[in-house]
Amino acid sequence: MKRVIQTASERAKKIKLFSGENKEMIESLAGLSDERLLAEYKKINLDEINSKQSNCNIYVPFTKKNLPMKERIGRGFYYWCKSHQNEAFGGICPKKEQLPINHGILKLETLEDTAIWLAVNENEEVILGYHVHQGREKKTIDDNYPSLIIDGIEILGGTGIAYRKAQRNGLPTDYVECPSCSYAHNDEDWFAENAHEKHLCKNCGKNFNNKNIGNPWVKFVTNHIVEPTNLKISFERLAVCEKIEKWDARERHALLWTYTHKNEKSGFRVHGWRTVEGTLRRVVDECLQS
Repeated sequence: MKRVIQTASERAKKIKLFSGENKEMIESLAGLSDERLLAEYKKINLDEINSKQSNCNIYVPFTKKNLPMKERIGRGFYYWCKSHQNEAFGGICPKKEQLPINHGILKLETLEDTAIWLAVNENEEVILGYHVHQGREKKTIDDNYPSLIIDGIEILGGTGIAYRKAQRNGLPTDYVECPSCSYAHNDEDWFAENAHEKHLCKNCGKNFNNKNIGNPWVKFVTNHIVEPTNLKISFERLAVCEKIEKWDARERHALLWTYTHKNEKSGFRVHGWRTVEGTLRRVVDECLQS
C-alpha cells in the first residue's frame, strides 16, 4: 500500500470538515501558556462528546510534561479514538457509525490443542481475521473471528497479514510495546513492508521510536511438524453442498499450532453447508489431502 503524505492545507480542510461546533477547534491554541492550555482543556466535556458517538472512546492524550496534546497545526486539541484507532478531528470520529475495531473479539483462555490460521472467505481469499480450532476429541471452537485476545494481548485482524508481509520481506520484526500505554504495537500495510523507526501507537495515539517492525504474533508463532492427512472426499458429498469453504490448513501455514495428538492432521480444510429442515447447516467438516 502506498504511503499517503498529508499536507498542512489538506489537514486543515479535514479538521474544518470534522470540527462541528467544538469551539476549541476554531480558536488557535498556538502560543498559549501551559496554564491557559490546561484551562482550555478543562472546558472540554469528553463524556458529552462520547455520548453522541456510542461506538467511540475519544480522549485527548497528554505529553510527558503532563500537558494536553495539541493538533499538529495548532488549531485545537489532539483527539484520538481508541475504539477505531484513528484521530478524531475536533472530537468527531470519522468512523463513528462503524462498530469498534475489536468488535467480535475472541478471548482464548488457553492455547492447549489450538490451531490458528489467517481467515479466508468462500473464494479462498485471505480476509482480515483468523480461523481458530480448539479442542482435543471434539472441537469447542471452529470458526472465523475478526480479532483475538491471547495472554491479555489484543491481536486485531490485520496483524496476521502484516506478520506474513514482514516475514516475506525479511524485515526485523519483534514484539514492540508502546512506552506510554504498553499496548502491543502492530505495523500494518506500508509499515509492515518498509523499515522505519517512528511509530504511532494505535491505542493512545502517541508517537515513539523503535528500530523494529512491531507485531504481537512474534510472541506466539509456533513451528511444529504434524502428520499430513491422506483423507480424500467423494465428489458426491460436495455436490450436494450449497456453500463450500476451503483453505490451506497445513501446519506450516498456521500462525499458531499446539496440537500434539494424532486426531488433528495437516492438510486442506473443507467446510460444506446445505439446507436441512429450512436451516443452513454444516454437513462437511474434513481435513483433506488436496
